[in-house]
Amino acid sequence: FTAADGLPDNIVQSVSFDRTNQNIVWLAFENGCAGMFDLNTHQYVSTYCGELPVKQILALEQEVWLAGNEAVIVLNRTGMQVKNKMTASGLLQMAADAEANIWLLQNTSLKRTIGEQVETVITLEPGEAESVHDLIVSKTGRYWVTTKSGVAFYENGAKGFVKRNITLPLHQNSEVT
Repeated sequence: FTAADGLPDNIVQSVSFDRTNQNIVWLAFENGCAGMFDLNTHQYVSTYCGELPVKQILALEQEVWLAGNEAVIVLNRTGMQVKNKMTASGLLQMAADAEANIWLLQNTSLKRTIGEQVETVITLEPGEAESVHDLIVSKTGRYWVTTKSGVAFYENGAKGFVKRNITLPLHQNSEVT
C-alpha cells in the first residue's frame, strides 16, 4: 500500500497494533500524518496531520501518542483532538508498559509518564542512549534496550532502577525473558 492507494505518504516511520481492536494498526508517517489502517478492509483513515515529522506511534486504549525528535503529541482517541503536547528534546524511543505509562528514552535519560506527570527514572551516561536501537517493556516489568554492543535491561530493585547488560553467545540461540 502506497500513497497511490490512499496513504498520506510512502514513508511509514512506525506501526502500532491497536490495543482494543486486533484488526487495526496505526501508522505514523514522515510527513507528520498518522491514522488507522484496517487489516480486513485495507482501508486507511487519516486521524491526524500536523507539523511534527512522526518517528513513532503508540496506540493505547484512551490515547494515541506520536513522537518526533523534539516533541510528543498525545491525541485523545475520542475525536482525535490534541490532548497534550510536550517538549521532548533528543527523543530516541518510546514504549508503553502494562499500566499504559509511557517510557521515553532521550539522549540523557529514561523517563516515564504517570498520568500527566513525567519523571526521570534513570540518568544515562554520556553517549549511552545514542547507541540504543529499540526500547521495549516486558510483562515482567523489565525495560529492555537493544544497542550496538548487545542487549541490556533495567529493572526496579531496592535501590531504584539498575541496568543489567546481557552477553549473548554469538554461535547459538538463547532465550531471554
